[in-house]
Amino acid sequence: ITHLDLSNTGFSEAHCIIVTSMLMGGNTSVQTLNLEGNCLAGRNREVEAEHPEGMRYLSDMLKAHKHIRTLKLSQNLIGPKTIMELVPGLIETVSVTTVDLSDNLLLGTNVSGFGEYSQLGFERLMAALKPSIGNAHPYNRSITDLNLSENNLQARGGALVAEVVAPNEEGNYNDVLKVLNVADNKLGPKGIGPIAQAFRANKKQHVNQSLTTLILSNNNFTNFGEDLAGITTLGFCIRPKVQWGGALGALRKGRRSKAGGLSIAAIAAAAAKEAGVAGAGTNQLFSNNIGIEGAQILIDAFEQSTMQTMCGIEPFTTSLELAKRSLHTDDVMLVASDLYYNQTITSVDLSANGVCEMGLRALAHCLASEPERAGGRCNSSVAVMLLADNKTSGRYGSHEEEFPIGFEALGWALRENTTVNRFDLSRNGIGPKCIRALISGLNVNTTIRVLDLTGNHLGPEGLALLAKELLEPNVGGLHVLTLDDNSVAGRSHHSEPEDVTGMKALGRALKFNTHLKEVHLSQNALGKGSTMVLSEGLSQNEGLREIDLSRNHLGFHGALAIADALLPKSIGYCNSNIRSVNLHNNHILTEEPQESGMGNAQGVTAWADVLYKRRSGILEVILSDNRLEVQGAMAICDVLLKLNEDMYDPDSDCSCILDIRGNGIGGDLANKLANISGQNRHMVILKDGPPSIFSRRCFSKGIKNVKDFSYIPE
Repeated sequence: ITHLDLSNTGFSEAHCIIVTSMLMGGNTSVQTLNLEGNCLAGRNREVEAEHPEGMRYLSDMLKAHKHIRTLKLSQNLIGPKTIMELVPGLIETVSVTTVDLSDNLLLGTNVSGFGEYSQLGFERLMAALKPSIGNAHPYNRSITDLNLSENNLQARGGALVAEVVAPNEEGNYNDVLKVLNVADNKLGPKGIGPIAQAFRANKKQHVNQSLTTLILSNNNFTNFGEDLAGITTLGFCIRPKVQWGGALGALRKGRRSKAGGLSIAAIAAAAAKEAGVAGAGTNQLFSNNIGIEGAQILIDAFEQSTMQTMCGIEPFTTSLELAKRSLHTDDVMLVASDLYYNQTITSVDLSANGVCEMGLRALAHCLASEPERAGGRCNSSVAVMLLADNKTSGRYGSHEEEFPIGFEALGWALRENTTVNRFDLSRNGIGPKCIRALISGLNVNTTIRVLDLTGNHLGPEGLALLAKELLEPNVGGLHVLTLDDNSVAGRSHHSEPEDVTGMKALGRALKFNTHLKEVHLSQNALGKGSTMVLSEGLSQNEGLREIDLSRNHLGFHGALAIADALLPKSIGYCNSNIRSVNLHNNHILTEEPQESGMGNAQGVTAWADVLYKRRSGILEVILSDNRLEVQGAMAICDVLLKLNEDMYDPDSDCSCILDIRGNGIGGDLANKLANISGQNRHMVILKDGPPSIFSRRCFSKGIKNVKDFSYIPE
């Protein structure tokens, strides 16, 4: 046993004595001891007296036990008397690295009501973690992660914590402690001040360079804006010299967001967090009511010195995550203006912010150089741009007019930009006008590999433009194109007439395009006509590896057409490169979705034939939720029997993953399918009910081979 979890079991001090005695009696394997949510202080309420006998035994056990690494004691109503009993064990332990004392009462419920113990217990705990002058007293040299959150430490507790991280007069400090969590302790400005000063070099230029994570969330640094003493000290002490980008740079330039947009306090809190997220360190300052003045103090501090020289924290960030922040156009423009100069941020997420066409235009301008800009400066680091769920098309409904000014700027920018490789523009109301402007850049750009246009309004016209002007000429470098839920068949329901103009253009483009590796066309109400024109081009394509046609209305004719494009033939074309086909929820036994029961099994039979004839290739076929029932299951049983009869190398790698879940296959037929698939070593069957019996080696190699995404940038 290496992990002993006795949390929330009602343990009292008496139970603690039993457990610790057992651990001292020879059990040396336990590495994690979890005693959270118990009564180790011998009380059930804050007002009751403490009974620290159990903690005394726990302390003795820590002295003797050489293997415990993690000790969790949160939510035990541990007060000053009880913590004093634990201190000797913490001093002498050589194995414990993580201690969680969160949500206790280390300073008591009422400081004035606990006499000398109200502060003395916590003082001794802190003294056990720091070197003394002349090393007169021993201290802990093993704990690297200490959680003291939710202990109501207040200002006095903050001062005692500061003494642990600050070097003493001789320049000695605890260089083992890496993570310190003092969140939710009501430190206030007088409590945060001493902690901040601890990171300032003392008179002999000694400074803590080992602590990498300091969590200060929810401590009301400014008493709701009334007192800036604490935040001023914090700003003065960290002073990183950072070439900041994004929202932080906007503040640095003295600009202000409009009311209702992203507040300066929110930007500064995010900036403070980002200052240490990348690399080794973290400095979390969320939910501290720092206000506008406090934010500016932080910004000024972040601008002036290097945090890694102060406390071992790497200040640079590579990701700017501002999704769902209710940003206004002015806020987005501030972010864009600072991205001009930033060369460290590689990923920008502005999803779900209502970014309009002017915001997109501003972002586009920072991605490519302008002749009038001094030195032709622009951003050359951003590789991922996430703009899902915005209004970059300039319209707020499918029937409103598009304003492609933002996409015209983006198209121009993509002609020059060579760093962005992934663009997410899903659910932006994009129609033919915007897509035409975007294509003007995509057909020149060779670095964008992934483009997500899910949930827009391309329709047949927009798809035809993409196919004719981008895919058919075989230009650009696009590898993954997602067009889910775009009404490319010109209808929103299977009962409406089908417009195959766009799909016909796509089918023709696939004959010539060799760059595209994945195409996703889910939820487009595709029917028989669309798949017929698509299959002709699909059979001649030499680049695609994956195609997603799920949640459409293909029926058995559509399923038959797609299968025919993949079947080896003596005469005619056959696509032998596709590795994954998704036909989930397409009613491939029937022509109408409302039909059930006995249907036309030609589509399923054709796919069974594909599985048999393409068995030497690697293929994933998803036929889930298609109401296959009896006829579909019988066709699959037949192909499995054929594969079993062939029985070439029984230890060969899996050649197919077949997903037939949610098809109403039950009874004797389900048992037969299970028995046959259990004997098969060339196919993994994902079905309802008990799993088939197949080798782990077969399954894992099949998954690995099918999901080959080496062509997608990391």
